[in-house]
Amino acid sequence: MEFLHREFDLGPNDVLEVTLDNAANVQLLDPTNYANYRNGRPFEYHGGYVTTSPYRLRPPHQGHWHLESVP
Repeated sequence: MEFLHREFDLGPNDVLEVTLDNAANVQLLDPTNYANYRNGRPFEYHGGYVTTSPYRLRPPHQGHWHLESVP
């Protein structure tokens, strides 16, 4: 599986579905936490280590979101 990065404008009524070939750490981050993640600072995210596919998650609030999937 390759590294994945996508951006979305989503709210709590939306559902993201991620289909994985292998287990991966799936992270849904707001812009502040994404910047922290990219710059090696502490960050928070929604998601986690996923071993089953498809994986579905909802953003906790309306906003711009970054979805990262790292094998």
